[in-house]
Amino acid sequence: MGRWGCGCSIARRELAIPLAVHFHGSDLAGGLANRWYRWSIEAALRRFDAVIVVNTMQRDWLVTHGVDPARVHVIPCGVPTEESLPCSAKERSGSPLQFIVVSRLVKLKGVDVTIRAFASVVREVPGARLVIAGEGPERKDLETLVERLGLWDNVCFTGWLSPSEVRHALEQSDVFVQHSLVPEGWPVSVAEASAMGLPVVVTDCGGLAEQVVDGVTGLLVPAGDAPACKRACCDLRAIPICARALEWQDERASRRNSMSRDRLLSLRTCS
Repeated sequence: MGRWGCGCSIARRELAIPLAVHFHGSDLAGGLANRWYRWSIEAALRRFDAVIVVNTMQRDWLVTHGVDPARVHVIPCGVPTEESLPCSAKERSGSPLQFIVVSRLVKLKGVDVTIRAFASVVREVPGARLVIAGEGPERKDLETLVERLGLWDNVCFTGWLSPSEVRHALEQSDVFVQHSLVPEGWPVSVAEASAMGLPVVVTDCGGLAEQVVDGVTGLLVPAGDAPACKRACCDLRAIPICARALEWQDERASRRNSMSRDRLLSLRTCS
């Protein structure tokens, strides 16, 4: 990570060994707001033999600050697609529309904005549900907000979930939402949701804007704009290409089931 790389740059000089540093998220996004950290990064940049980042915004920042473009490599975070597979509509929650947030419950993730937007969604889509998967210091305040908005029948806090439980929650959902308020690196939860065929509603912050093809695999909204988030959530099915993404879940699920049957038959044949 970037913070460790700054410290290791001194050892690299003493030991005369190559140093490759991987910037993942906040270490080259929100962390730059700290002027002491920013100063230490800028001072160490030229001592890095190679730098790995997860989005082009990070790459551009490094090049702007004097790093040779040939030494910067963009490698987004991936997910195991053999595990992140969509399910059919029959396997999903059964609610009119289920939204899901998978996030640490901290201010910069903007979960409160998502809840306010969802309150407006419920007025137009009675019975809609919002699943909030994750834990963090903001949970109590978020639960208070849900109670104040009268959403207890529509919102579920799951707490911390294991990776397999997260995948199951995604399988049960229709739309993924992440309303980050600061630039992100390359959120794995968004990659997982996309791999599972879920259309996503995210903010245009950092790597999030690169993870989503606006109007194709999801919709981008301005950070902190609850009305825009609400409109995106309600309009998602009205946009032909995004509606197609919802249909694609069922198509991929059919292919998955077909592949599973073929694999089972091949195993029986081999035995």
